[in-house]
Amino acid sequence: MNRYPILFTRKLPVFFHIPKNAGTYVSSTVWHMMHYYCYVKLWRFYDKSESLIKGSMKGLSIVNDKNLKMFQVYGYDHGSEPERYREDYSLNEFIDYYNNNPFELFAIIVESTGFSSYSSILNKLSGFNFVQFAILRDPFKRERSTFNYIKSDASNHERNARELKQKINYTSFNDYLNSYQVSDSWLVRSFINVDDNEELTDKHFELICRILDKFKLCDIKDTDNIINRVFMECYGININDIFPYIHTDQAEKYIQKNKNNISGSVKEEIDEDTLKKFKERAKYEYRIYNRYTKTTT
Repeated sequence: MNRYPILFTRKLPVFFHIPKNAGTYVSSTVWHMMHYYCYVKLWRFYDKSESLIKGSMKGLSIVNDKNLKMFQVYGYDHGSEPERYREDYSLNEFIDYYNNNPFELFAIIVESTGFSSYSSILNKLSGFNFVQFAILRDPFKRERSTFNYIKSDASNHERNARELKQKINYTSFNDYLNSYQVSDSWLVRSFINVDDNEELTDKHFELICRILDKFKLCDIKDTDNIINRVFMECYGININDIFPYIHTDQAEKYIQKNKNNISGSVKEEIDEDTLKKFKERAKYEYRIYNRYTKTTT
């Protein structure tokens, strides 16, 4: 017999955070989805007496040996103090924590550092039906947004901010696109762990498609729609449910976005030859984008 009420279903949202593809917004929204869902459920269980609610929500970060975040795990710990807090764990430390505490999973965020090893956490969590989803974006727009973000103060909070800024030390976006810093197909290499020195082929494209065919995917303009589809399937809630809870006039404060209108953003025109070279280098990224955004899966 359980010592605490079962809040969550066995369908578990797993969001793959592709950088500069609305990931901060999705992660913040998922956190507030959990906040809303937990306390609506708990209030019902405890006859709406908030003072009797036990435990707390948690956002746990799973880091690698370089202290870079691979996964974020959102859940409710029925045995902890009634306050929200965040902690860092290695993967093994988290699995040990999960197996030995009354902790329920609500969602997992797979950060870009964890793309090639996401199965390492999912394979250790038995009994779930994983609902995997991600946001896609036109590769050129994503690259421009990445450049602007890293060059701005908005990226200073990143754990590897100094390394990123030293790496992208170009003042011109045009020069950056012509540099070796731009991956030919970052998404392909990150998911299936292809070394930068290995040439990508159609076989690599077919391999990543076998992975992504199991995902729910959409263009960035349809971000809210895919969040609603996933969380209606898993929990029967959508974005509209959380706004009355956190008050619509405060929504922008609580639902975080990395602003696109970063001060000093690059708006320069890119010469035709550079654009042509970029599209050729990123051809597999474009094929992925076109394959999965023409028809919602």
